[in-house]
Amino acid sequence: MVTIKEIAEEAGVSVSTVSRYLNKSGYVKKETAERIKRIIEKHNFVRSNIARSLVLQKSHTIGLVLPHINSPFFASVATGVESEIKKHDYEMIICHTREDAEAEKRMILTLRERRVDGIILLPTERSTIHIDLKIGDIPTVFIARYYDDMPYSAVYVDNVGGSKRIINLLIQHGHRDIALIIGRKTYTSGKQRWEGALQALEEANITPNPALMKECSFTAEGGYKAMKEILATNKKFTAVFAGNHLISAGCMRAIFEEGLSVPDDIVMTAFEGFEDSFAEFIMPEIVTHNIHPSRQMGAEAVKILMKEINGEIQPGQHLMLEMGLKIQSLRKAL
Repeated sequence: MVTIKEIAEEAGVSVSTVSRYLNKSGYVKKETAERIKRIIEKHNFVRSNIARSLVLQKSHTIGLVLPHINSPFFASVATGVESEIKKHDYEMIICHTREDAEAEKRMILTLRERRVDGIILLPTERSTIHIDLKIGDIPTVFIARYYDDMPYSAVYVDNVGGSKRIINLLIQHGHRDIALIIGRKTYTSGKQRWEGALQALEEANITPNPALMKECSFTAEGGYKAMKEILATNKKFTAVFAGNHLISAGCMRAIFEEGLSVPDDIVMTAFEGFEDSFAEFIMPEIVTHNIHPSRQMGAEAVKILMKEINGEIQPGQHLMLEMGLKIQSLRKAL
């Protein structure tokens, strides 16, 4: 295999010039860069990342730790991360925890052993306090789920405000009997979405019915079981607020199995939905929801992480992203 020295000799430049071109770490004349590029392509030169890491003291790799990889949200986050790290000439290692705190612990240790330059993490439940001890001094950005007492940067959406907005829309359209099926309060996002929904009801002088309130996992199965339990009570309700798009899908399945219609019998709303996702094709265009900037969330996390890696900012930066809104049938079922 051809070496950097041989490429430099053939191009008529110094080894340091070829290194600057490869590492994008300094100025190289346009014509010189084009000549080096042609020679590299001619010899199918592949740079050694190990050697590069030893020279630069960086691996040019980050770890992306996600609870799941098979939902529109996590896939969209990963897409945003991938598109942004390419701009920085970085690679990523994706780790899938399946919401298992012990698996998460092992994966973080593995990423440390691989000497990644940084980590983007969507953590498991709050019980995984060991994260704070195992990440160490590696630059880390939390996505969606974050904790105020952890000294790391975070990118998230306004969970309280987003929930209040949807509940207020339902109230404005005459709904007072609203079923609340939201995620577990052990998650930051679940806790805050509950807070927003209940605040909106309280401000409208509506007393929530405990029989219409269910805490569940952020999954379609969780939404399905919770909706089944509420329907079994025979308590009157005209609308549902689901904690995320998967919960809303499970709720609709349970509603349909009872021979009811959405939105003619029950109006369905959700905290979030995603533009350009397969959910838009699978689920009918009947769910009012906030539009979650999940892809932007991944990209913004990379931007913050890169600044931390390069020493441009200190850890502990917080960025809250705005959400769009998609409104469907809210007046029916009354």
